Amino acid sequence: PVSVFLELPNVQWQLQAVPVDGWVPNSLIGMYVVVSLLVAGVMARFVFLACRMHEQKQQLAFLLSEKTQQALSTARRLSSTLTAIPDPLIEICATGTVTDLHVPSDEAEIYNCFKVGEHFSAHLPHDAAVVLDNSFAEALRNGSHRGAVFNLTIGELNSWFEVSVVCNQADNLEHHQSYVVLLRDITVRQDAEEQLRVAATAFETQDGILISDKDNHIIKVNKAFERISGYREEEVIGQSPSVFSSGRHDATFYQAMFSQLEETGSWEGEIWNRRKNGEVYPEWLSISTVLG
Repeated sequence: PVSVFLELPNVQWQLQAVPVDGWVPNSLIGMYVVVSLLVAGVMARFVFLACRMHEQKQQLAFLLSEKTQQALSTARRLSSTLTAIPDPLIEICATGTVTDLHVPSDEAEIYNCFKVGEHFSAHLPHDAAVVLDNSFAEALRNGSHRGAVFNLTIGELNSWFEVSVVCNQADNLEHHQSYVVLLRDITVRQDAEEQLRVAATAFETQDGILISDKDNHIIKVNKAFERISGYREEEVIGQSPSVFSSGRHDATFYQAMFSQLEETGSWEGEIWNRRKNGEVYPEWLSISTVLG
């Protein structure tokens, strides 16, 4: 019972109150316990989930930080790689629009030929555009293509470029295609090859020509020399020019020849030589030393 004391003049009252059926019915005690346990369990579950979410959030933040650092590191390496590449690198989408362009500082004129946001052929000569278009078609079929060559007039210089193309194709969908184009300046190589072609043409003259190395071993003869001497090239490669000696000149003659070669780098005069069939014949011989 609940007791309450009341103080009155000359008297003290005590009131007691008790429910007829008791404070809590016995039939509800078990239900109250179960409900209390369920509420406690739900609250504990919420607390557990909140802790797990907080822990997962921290883990995700850590992983995100790691991935961000890795991405930044990859981006730095890629940037360093692009900087180290001495050739222009161009990215072109499936429609032919230039989407990205990396050009070394010493070839900045390429910016005038390829402009981001415009079609690759917009500022190219027709022949160069055709070469690139064909290279893209080959790269689409085979994944990559290299070896095509075209020339551009940049300023007052006529430059030659070799094309290497790689096709990036995601999910085999045409609209996801893109091409990475590497242009290598081969002007020096082209000039050297042209000079070699000119030299090869000049080499095959009507006069016999023999080339020997620093050890005086024959490394090359032309067709006219084969015709005059009767020897095929493979028969004299690695031999000394003395194989053609006629025997009509003594050691003093050859000593004077080599002395002049050492002093002036050239010798010219009439000499007797011997053909493969043994025939001795006179020839006018010019020798020049090439320093390399």
